[in-house]
Amino acid sequence: MPHITRKPSLTQYLRQQNPDLVPYDEARQAWYDYRADHGYRTIRCSYLSVGKHNKKIATNRIPSVSFTGAPHRMAGLNACTNSTTSCRKVCIRHTGRLEMPRAQEVGVDRMQFLHQNPDHAVSLIHWETVLTASKVPELARRLNVVTDLNWEDIAPWLFTEAPDGVVTYDYTKDWNRKPEAAHRYRLTFSAMERHGVAEIRAMTDRGRNVAVVFPNEFKDTPYPDEWFGIPLINGDVTDFRYEDPQTGLIVGLYAKGHARRMPVGMDCFVKPVYPGC
Repeated sequence: MPHITRKPSLTQYLRQQNPDLVPYDEARQAWYDYRADHGYRTIRCSYLSVGKHNKKIATNRIPSVSFTGAPHRMAGLNACTNSTTSCRKVCIRHTGRLEMPRAQEVGVDRMQFLHQNPDHAVSLIHWETVLTASKVPELARRLNVVTDLNWEDIAPWLFTEAPDGVVTYDYTKDWNRKPEAAHRYRLTFSAMERHGVAEIRAMTDRGRNVAVVFPNEFKDTPYPDEWFGIPLINGDVTDFRYEDPQTGLIVGLYAKGHARRMPVGMDCFVKPVYPGC
């Protein structure tokens, strides 16, 4: 049989590249040149998104910036190595405004710029964070809106060099990561169809918060205080997971987009709120 060479994940590739911090003007010009080469009418555009462009992130208590790229293999190397068939079908990249062709094209271009120019791309994330933070007393940052990159391994300096008022948070399907992955960087772990109550409880017993998707009806219906005896909070009130108590909670998220039509069950991506339902 011929030898099959597996491509590295995007996290592995970027870790190998070991992105270095370069001056802002150099990083910004590389991004502008990339946009010009790819036919954008407006080339002077930021690399990060501001909170008001994302309805959920706009609910945050403090101003926020985010990196919205492209999930899984949509832009080449795998940016979501722990994803499943179900979560790829219902990814928010395919929901609402993020599903629009132009928005998807921009997401792919951000990812390809990151792949082709890691020093410039990661430096832009840093410098645009610094510039935004200089205008506000506090700033939140979400680095994986539709991806699941291990930024603490790719560029640890993104956290150690961030201004004092900046905190970073993400959801992740990689349950081997640390809940406080880097300096002022907190993770909420996402449950998938393969995670039952026992697996989820094992995580919350270790003080790790787990996001669970529940039926869409809970968009307008209060959640119970507990899920199988584990404290439950409404994760749709705000996207700002950094301030959640780090005590082992269930973060309830109602099903959105294509997930609204998925089956509900303990072995499904969308799980019942009440046992036996």
